[in-house]
Amino acid sequence: MKVNLLKDIAEFVNEFILGGG
Repeated sequence: MKVNLLKDIAEFVNEFILGGG
């Protein structure tokens, strides 16, 4: 499912931005 992949990527990016300094 592309939606699942998008969600996974979005979560990864979100974590990278929030917890990446």
